[in-house]
Amino acid sequence: MKLFVTISLFFSLCAFVACDDGKTYIELREEEDNAIEKYLTSDGRWVADIPADGNFLTEENSENPPYYRLQDDVYMQILSIGYLDSTRHFFVAGDKVYFRYTRMSLTDWADGIVSTTGNMSDASGSSDQYYFTYTTQTGSNYSMYFEYGLGIQYPLQYVGNGALLRLVVPSKMGFSSEISDVIPYLYTIKYNLKEN
Repeated sequence: MKLFVTISLFFSLCAFVACDDGKTYIELREEEDNAIEKYLTSDGRWVADIPADGNFLTEENSENPPYYRLQDDVYMQILSIGYLDSTRHFFVAGDKVYFRYTRMSLTDWADGIVSTTGNMSDASGSSDQYYFTYTTQTGSNYSMYFEYGLGIQYPLQYVGNGALLRLVVPSKMGFSSEISDVIPYLYTIKYNLKEN
């Protein structure tokens, strides 16, 4: 209970205290929402709900696949769905999932700055430091307890081993060390059950 009160107090305080660049937490959240909305509605991009029949449009079967709406304002665009078994599932809770990614700040993108970071093109190094243990836990209240956030785990219930996606991840669902920066990211991410 004390932890909950402490966390609640911290976030309440953040909403009223000005940040380094003179913006309040609320202003930064509005900027984040605007950047996500601008990205998802420009250049022919479109948003859809998860198909009830599980038949996703992907870059493999469509020229312009949608960004599918997941929980907690996370969006995924499937470039390659990866390997799925006959049950149409592959990853299970407790799996050690390795990933390679690049990401770009959507607030910078909205301001005309395009710069990416990540480990996708680093073929020289091992990706063993980039993994998480898959959990079916959901909710922004829990995301801060996971080093890479829960946002990058949400698609795993829909895709298979080797899947390649683009993800729009708001700060509340991103890397735990960066939640207070209030920066949404566009990820290009590939998942594997073994080190890649």
